[in-house]
Amino acid sequence: PDVMIFKYDNVSENHLYGSKKRGYLINKKEAINSLILPEYATFPWNKIFRKTILIQNKIYFPENMIMCEDMEFCSKAYDNAYNFFLLPSVLYSYRQNDDSVSFNKKRKHYKDAATANYDFYNYLAVKYPEFKSKVFKNTVIAIIAYLHRYHEDDNKYAILAGFIKKISKKEITNLNKRYQIEVLTFKYSKFLFRVIGSLKKVKMKFISYPVEKNAMTLT
Repeated sequence: PDVMIFKYDNVSENHLYGSKKRGYLINKKEAINSLILPEYATFPWNKIFRKTILIQNKIYFPENMIMCEDMEFCSKAYDNAYNFFLLPSVLYSYRQNDDSVSFNKKRKHYKDAATANYDFYNYLAVKYPEFKSKVFKNTVIAIIAYLHRYHEDDNKYAILAGFIKKISKKEITNLNKRYQIEVLTFKYSKFLFRVIGSLKKVKMKFISYPVEKNAMTLT
């Protein structure tokens, strides 16, 4: 196969896994869907890629990104691959390290996460529109986080802000109350949106929240 996909597990200690399940071939549409499923997600380390697919199509990790570059890489690799093999067994143990770069919330991380989620959403919207609703919420969350930290002078602001402005009333109802308010205030009252952002920053100084283990976003 061009891509072999298997499951992973987050661990704090070494784990030994016993039974293994039989793998099977899947088509590209099923493979794209697996990128959305949390048990497979857009990580590159629970996949094996045919080297020639990557080289011939010049598929590399974006060097200018420090967050969510996996999503950009995997979506391009899948788009250029033809044969996929899925093995529904845990073959990779991911040791969680709270001091790692992925958990160090620097400002650029939010921009990279918003960009990657936006690109992935648009890729699905064009080629697999039936899947775009599955990543809609994550895309909104990532972009809202970006908009609280960047302003109109950033090169991505107009595009990402435009995504939020175009969200319909029907789409807003698919979000939870918090993000309904975030979207509506951004669309109709930038002042209130900035106030919400300021309150969140103050609150985070006094309250320590557990990190949400989400393959798609950095909230």
